Amino acid sequence: MAKQHTIPPINTAMIDKIMRNYNRMKDKLGLRIHVHNPEHLVEGQIFLYNHFARFETVIPHYINHQLAGAYTRTIADKGLFGVNKKLTNIMLEGGAVPNNQEGLLPFLAAEVLRGNKIVIFPEGGIVKSRKVFDDEGNYSVWSGKAGTFRKHHKGAAVLALTLDLFKQRILGLFEDKDHERLERWRTSLELSTLDELRAAAEKPTLIVPGNITFYPIRISDNFVSRILTKLKKDIPDAVVEEAIIEGNILFKDTDMTIRYSSPIKLHKQLSWAEQALLKRHFLHNVKSLNELFAINRTAKTWPEKFLMRFMSRETDKIRDQYMAGLYQGITINLSHVASRLMLTLYEDGVRQINREEFSRMVYLTIKHLQNSESVHAHTSIAWPHFYRELLQCRTPDLKQFLATCVKAELLKKIHGPDLCSSKFEFLEKMSEKPDRNMIRRNNPVLVYANECEPITAVQQAVDEAIATHKYLPDAQLADYLFDDELKDFTYNHGRFSHLENHKKFPCPCIEPKLGEPYFLPPTEAETSKIGVILVHGFVGAPVQLRAFGEHLNRKGHAVVGVRLPGHGTSMHDLQTRSRTEWVNSVKTAYKTIAPSCDKVVIVGFSTGGVVSALMAAEAAENPLAYAKLKGLVFASAPVGVQDKNMHILPIIQAINNIGERIPFYKRKPLPFYKYDPSNPHFQYPFMPVNAINELRLSIKGMQRALTSVTLPTLILQGKIDPTVLPNSAKRIQSKLGSDQKDLHMIDTDQHDLIGKNVGPTWQLIEDFMDGL
Repeated sequence: MAKQHTIPPINTAMIDKIMRNYNRMKDKLGLRIHVHNPEHLVEGQIFLYNHFARFETVIPHYINHQLAGAYTRTIADKGLFGVNKKLTNIMLEGGAVPNNQEGLLPFLAAEVLRGNKIVIFPEGGIVKSRKVFDDEGNYSVWSGKAGTFRKHHKGAAVLALTLDLFKQRILGLFEDKDHERLERWRTSLELSTLDELRAAAEKPTLIVPGNITFYPIRISDNFVSRILTKLKKDIPDAVVEEAIIEGNILFKDTDMTIRYSSPIKLHKQLSWAEQALLKRHFLHNVKSLNELFAINRTAKTWPEKFLMRFMSRETDKIRDQYMAGLYQGITINLSHVASRLMLTLYEDGVRQINREEFSRMVYLTIKHLQNSESVHAHTSIAWPHFYRELLQCRTPDLKQFLATCVKAELLKKIHGPDLCSSKFEFLEKMSEKPDRNMIRRNNPVLVYANECEPITAVQQAVDEAIATHKYLPDAQLADYLFDDELKDFTYNHGRFSHLENHKKFPCPCIEPKLGEPYFLPPTEAETSKIGVILVHGFVGAPVQLRAFGEHLNRKGHAVVGVRLPGHGTSMHDLQTRSRTEWVNSVKTAYKTIAPSCDKVVIVGFSTGGVVSALMAAEAAENPLAYAKLKGLVFASAPVGVQDKNMHILPIIQAINNIGERIPFYKRKPLPFYKYDPSNPHFQYPFMPVNAINELRLSIKGMQRALTSVTLPTLILQGKIDPTVLPNSAKRIQSKLGSDQKDLHMIDTDQHDLIGKNVGPTWQLIEDFMDGL
C-alpha cells in the first residue's frame, strides 16, 4: 500500500516569504511570465493546465498569490514525495498533495469550500511531445504503460460536479432550515459560521482552463546541463534533456505565456427523477465528503448504479469541455508557424527550399492568422517589430529557429551568394519518430507542430500561403505592409502608455488619430499618375503634413503619411529608436504606394528630408526595386541648427553610453533634453538625447550620400528659419548629384513650411510634381 501523508494546513507565512524572495530575484532569470485574462484568477476555483516542464507545478502558486491574493493546492506526482523528508514537508506545507493520497478528492473539495484554489494537470504527467490528438482526432495523450492513447484524467470533472451537487444540497438544507445537519457540515469543514457555509455554497463552481506556452525552445547546452554532466557520469539521456530544455527556459530569455479561457460554470440542471434520487438515496444520508465521493466505488443498489452512470456521463462531458478550452488557449508564435509550414512542405514532397521563398511563406501565414478570431497571437506574430523583415530574410526570431533545426539535424543549410538566396534541405530525420523522452531536443519542429495542431486556422493559413506566395498581387502585399505599420503604431502606443506619469519625465502619449500613419488611395481611379510619400519632422507626427496630403489626394494623388518609428507615440519610445528604422519606414512607404501610381515623389520636411535623402541614396544602388521613384522634395531640411546646445549633446550621449557599461549603474545624467514644442498636441515636451544623436549621425550620413542622389529635386527653405540654419539649403544643393536641383528661399520666419502652408510652398511642390 502506498505511504499516506498527513496533509498539514498551508503554511501561508512560508509561502509569503518564498514569494518575496522570488520577486527579488525574478529579474535575474530569463523566464518572462505573461498572464492573459487574469480576471479569471479571482473568480475561478479549479484551475487546469497542460504540462510540458517540471517547474510548471510551482508557477500557478506564484500567479494565484501575486494576482489573486490566494493560496493554492496542487496535485503532484507521488514520486516527488519521500525522496527527501525535508523537501517533502516543504512541498506539503506549500500546498502540494500526492496524487495517490487517500481521500484526495474529498480533501480538495473541502479546500475549495474553505476558499483555496485547486490546480490540476489533467494530462496526468509531462507531455514532452505536445501530441494531444489520437489517430481519430480526439483529445488524448499517449500512455507509455499501455502503449496507446488514453483519455485525459477527469478527476477535475468529478471534483467539480460532485462539489456542485453538494452545494445544491447545502442550499436545500438552508431552505429546509435543517440546522442540525448544517451545523454538522460546518464543523466537518472547519468553517467558523453558518454564514460562511452558505457563502461557500452560493459561490458557483468554476473550472478555469489555463494554457501554458513557451517561446522559444532551445536545445543548446547551458550551465545547468554542463554542471550536471560534470558532477556525475552516465546520467540518463532523459535527465540531460530536461536539464537542457528546462534550464534554457529558466535562464535564457523565454516567454512563458499563460492564457486563461472563459470559466466553465458547473451547475447541473437536474430532472425531477435525478433530484429525487439524489436527495433520497444519495445526499440525504451522506455524513461526510468521503461518502459523497465514494459512490463510484460503492454503488450496489439500482439507484446508486443509476447515479454512478449519471456521474460518469456528466463528467465525460465536462472533461471534454475543459480540455477543448485548455488546448484552444494556446498562444501561437513564429516557431509554430515555421514548424507547421516545414512539415507541410516535407509531406508534400519538398526536400529543398530557397530561404527567401520560405520566409515569404512564413510572412503570408502570419498575415492570414492575424485575421483569425480563433488565434491567440504571440508578440512574435502580432507585433511587426519581430516579423516585418521576413521579406528581407533578416528576422532574428526565424534565424534562431532555423539554427535550432540545423543543430537538431532536421535541416541542412546550403549557402548562397547572399542571405536570401541561401537554401535549406529537409533531412530524413524530419519524418522520424523520436523517443518521447528526447523529442524536445531531437525534433523541436514536431513538438511545435503538435502543439498548434488543435488550432485548425494555422494549417489553413499555411496551406493558403503555400498556394499564393508566388502569385500574390503587389497591391495585396502593399495592403499587408501598411497594415503592419498600423499594427506597429498601435502596439507601441500601448506599450509606452504606462510611462505617462513618469516621475521625472512625464509625457502623455500622443492622441492615436494624430500619431498613426495614413494611406490615402487614389480618389477616382485604381492608380494615380503620381503617388506622394510625406515624411514628417523630428519629434513630429504624421498629422503634421496630413492637411497637405488630403489636398493632394483630392487632386487624385495617392498619398502615404509615414510615421518615423518612435514618433506619434511617446518620447520614451523615440528614446529607443535608430536612424536605420527611420529609413526603413520610408522604404516600406514606397512599397505601400508603388502599386497605386505610375511615379513616386518623396516629400520630406525637416528631419524627414534627411531620412528621405538617405532612402533615395540607397534606392540609387538598387534602381530596379525603386523604378517608380522619380522625385525628391526637401523642406527645411537641416545641415546645421540654431540651438547652440545641440553641439554639446554628443558629449552627453557619450557619457550616457559609458554609464550604461558600468555594472549596477542605470541612471543617465541627461536622457532627455527640454525644449518648447511649437505643436505640443503632437510633439513631445522633451527630446531624447539618444534620438538627437541619431539625428546628428543621420545628417552626417546625408551629406556623404547626397552625391549619389540623382533624382530631380526641389529644395525649400525659410529665409529666417528659427530651427534650421538657412544656409543648410545651399549646402544640400551644392552636394546633390542631381542635374535638376531647384532651390527656393521663402521669405518667412516659419520652420514648418508645409504644415502651415507658408507662402507658395504647396504650389511650388505641385508645380515640381507636374514637371516630372
